[in-house]
Amino acid sequence: MRASSWLIAVCVIGFGLAREAPAAEAGASPGIAVPIDVEAWRAHFLAANQRRGTPTVHYVADTAQFAVGSLHDRAMGALLFTLERGPTGSDWTQVVALFWSSGGHYLYCCVQPVGAAGNRLISGLAFSGEFLSLQGKAYEHGDAACCPSRPVTPRYALAHRRLVAARDLR
Repeated sequence: MRASSWLIAVCVIGFGLAREAPAAEAGASPGIAVPIDVEAWRAHFLAANQRRGTPTVHYVADTAQFAVGSLHDRAMGALLFTLERGPTGSDWTQVVALFWSSGGHYLYCCVQPVGAAGNRLISGLAFSGEFLSLQGKAYEHGDAACCPSRPVTPRYALAHRRLVAARDLR
């Protein structure tokens, strides 16, 4: 089984222009859509991460989920998605991109890596007060690549146009 087949990438988006999400079959609520401008940003981000002479970066679209929220009393969207390098599915990274919602459109704010093979697997995302809270599991010594075992709930705050781990706030 490829690692990507069990990864869950979550997209949290506010209101705006939208199209049907390709990932309802991956556990997302049916009928929730990704705004076109967020999808366009993701495509540009993926293209920018292609480097000559390195393995191709793939977006794992079939694992996306969607939801809505706010930070600092402002409508926000957060896109948690998975990127793979190479054909085996064993070299992957999860990334959160944050967007401001404005007039039915989404404006890019910032991006932050949040999970990776051998580190942790993020399986959920929610806005909670002034934080973006993630749910997932971290790898313990002896865990198989498919199965991290220690529950984790990292939290991120928006600080100066950056997502910052709550433990790093001063």
